[in-house]
Amino acid sequence: MKTFRLLLFVVAVALTAVSCSEDEVAPEGKYETTYAKMSSDQLTLEFKTKADLQKYEMYMQIELKAGGDFYYYDDVDGWVKSGTWTQSGSKITVTEGNDSMVVTQDGNKLIYTETETDEDGTYNVEMHFTKM
Repeated sequence: MKTFRLLLFVVAVALTAVSCSEDEVAPEGKYETTYAKMSSDQLTLEFKTKADLQKYEMYMQIELKAGGDFYYYDDVDGWVKSGTWTQSGSKITVTEGNDSMVVTQDGNKLIYTETETDEDGTYNVEMHFTKM
C-alpha cells in the first residue's frame, strides 16, 4: 500500500510539472497599447504613458476572440470586426484582407516589431499591447 501511495505521489508531481506554466496565458481577450517606440537613423521616440500614446495617436484597443476573429475599438462604432488571427506557439498572425502582421505573445502581452529600410534609412517600430 505504501508503494501504491508513493507511486500516486510521483505521478501527481510529474503531472504538475508538465502542466501549463504560470507564464502561459491564453491569447483570447482585449488588449490596449501600453508602449510604443519608433526609431530611425536620426531619431528615437518612446511613448510610455497612455496620455502620450493618445496624444500622438498611438493608443489603440484590439480584441482576439475565441474562434479566430480580430476586432479593434473605434470611438464612433465601438468594437469592429477587422480580420482574423491564428496562433503557432508564441507567434500570433493577424490578417486583415491581403495584409498580415505577426506579433509575439509574452505572457499577457503582445509585442509587435517591424523594421523597414529605404533610400532614406532604416525605420523601426515596436509596440506592446497588454491584456486589459
